[in-house]
Amino acid sequence: SQLLRAAVRWGDVGVVIDLGERGDASSELLTVLHRAAHQLRALGARLAVVSAKPELRRLFDVTLLSQGFGVYRSRDEALRSWA
Repeated sequence: SQLLRAAVRWGDVGVVIDLGERGDASSELLTVLHRAAHQLRALGARLAVVSAKPELRRLFDVTLLSQGFGVYRSRDEALRSWA
C-alpha cells in the first residue's frame, strides 16, 4: 500500500502487477489486489494485473475483480491498453 502511494506521488499513473506463471490466488492476494485498485483509483491512478495462466484470469472474471482493474496476458498488452 505504501509503495503504491509513493509510486503515484512520483508521477506514475499506473501500476502493473505481473503474477507470471502463478496458477492460483489466495483470498489474501485477491483482497490485496482489490484494495490496491480501489486506492489507486482514489489517487487518480490505475492498476493492471498480468497473468500468463488463463485459469487465473478466469478467476478474476468470476470474482468480478476484473471490473475494478484490467487483467492481461502480458505486460506489453497491459501497457498498450493505457496508450
